[in-house]
Amino acid sequence: MRDAKTPERTNNRKKRVTLLGVIANGSTSDARKLLMKYDEPDAKNHDDLEYRLTKLYQKAPDKIQFEKELSAIHPHKDFIMKYNSPELTEIPKEVIEITKEMATNPENYSTSNFSDTKSCACGCKSSFTGSTNDPNQSINTSGINAGMMMMGMLGIITIFALTIRNK
Repeated sequence: MRDAKTPERTNNRKKRVTLLGVIANGSTSDARKLLMKYDEPDAKNHDDLEYRLTKLYQKAPDKIQFEKELSAIHPHKDFIMKYNSPELTEIPKEVIEITKEMATNPENYSTSNFSDTKSCACGCKSSFTGSTNDPNQSINTSGINAGMMMMGMLGIITIFALTIRNK
C-alpha cells in the first residue's frame, strides 16, 4: 500500500525526483554557491550536488533558514509564486487613523477616567475588590497599566478590521 507522502509513479523504472534533485539540476550554479557559503566542498556532478545539499540540510542548525535559502534558488519559484502567493489585504483607513490617534495621544485613552468605576461586565454595580464586602468601597483600577489597556484596545480594533475585511 502506498504511503500518503510517497509520490505516485507512473513508470517504476524511473528514478524518484527529489526537491533537492530539482534544485541541483535546475539551479546548479546557485546550489554550488550555497555549498560554498556553508564552507562545503564543491560537487563533482549533479548527483553529488544533490547528495551534498541533502547532507547540508541534515546538519543545518537552522533548518527554516536553510529552507528559505533553498526556496530562493528553486528553479520554479516564479511559476509557483505566480499562482500561490499570499493575498495582501488592505487595512481600512479608519483603523489606521484610530491607531495613529491612539499612538500620538495616549492621554485620550488613559485608564484614569475609569478609576472610580463600580460597574461589572454585566452592567450591574459591583463592589468586589477581592478583600471585602463593603458596598461603599469602589473598584480601584488605577493600578492597571495604561499601555496594556491601549494594546488591548488596539488588538480589538485590529481583529474587528480583519474580520470585516475577510467577509
